[in-house]
Amino acid sequence: MKYIFDFDDVLFKNTEMLKPRMFQLIAVAGIDEETIKGDYYRPEVRWQQFSLLNFIKKLFTAHNITGKDPKKLYEEIMSECHNFLNMDLVEEIKKLGKENCYIVTNGEDEFNWDKLRYSGILNYINEENVRVVPDTKKDAIKEICDLNRESRVLFIDDKAQFTQDINFADCPNLTTIVYRGEKLDFI
Repeated sequence: MKYIFDFDDVLFKNTEMLKPRMFQLIAVAGIDEETIKGDYYRPEVRWQQFSLLNFIKKLFTAHNITGKDPKKLYEEIMSECHNFLNMDLVEEIKKLGKENCYIVTNGEDEFNWDKLRYSGILNYINEENVRVVPDTKKDAIKEICDLNRESRVLFIDDKAQFTQDINFADCPNLTTIVYRGEKLDFI
């Protein structure tokens, strides 16, 4: 059996932990959360190829914040990512083995690779088994299913939209789970 995990809000507590840290530290730099959410962090921004570093740079420019380094703030925000892993699922991954686990995550390439590295998840999943995709996940899922035709493949994602556009005729060995934070016992 092979396992494909989404990263944000499945293996990594993005909404629950990274975003509050982001808002908190940007507020310390001088831009309050209400302003950020109201003026900048709208859905149309979040659903694009979001880069936290570029977002911080834009905020600093828009609010004339000088004397503070956006890259240092970015690194400070990211420095706690190792505490944001979903350890229940990480424990399952340890049992399953690196060779049996994949990550397919959606978003901007550099920021997502930074989250993967800062979080430490690459200690548990081989880097070559990670796909960061800009839009739909269907091609990456199909590729993994094709590579593992002799195995069942389980894809776990918190957003049903990423399971709905998969052509299951192309992936007959695939089963999907929409993850809602419940405990999953794979073994």
